[in-house]
Amino acid sequence: MRLNRAAQITARDNQRVWFFRQRWTPGRVWCERCAEEVQMLTPEEAAAFARTDVETVSARLEFGELHRAETAEGQPLVCLNSLIRN
Repeated sequence: MRLNRAAQITARDNQRVWFFRQRWTPGRVWCERCAEEVQMLTPEEAAAFARTDVETVSARLEFGELHRAETAEGQPLVCLNSLIRN
């Protein structure tokens, strides 16, 4: 039997509040640059959130504009806080 899980994430900055749903969420992960546990997104989710493409998100990760972490399998994760701030 396969379970489908969905999570609602709320993100805020000074002017806006976003709500979005994910089928799977990596959850809260330690972000070295924020020095706290933060919500992480996959690059695909981050691209949808920022209304851009995955290549742009990947480039921003490479240039250090966005904070990153990795899954145990080595897949990149994007810090939601850095995505909102940039």
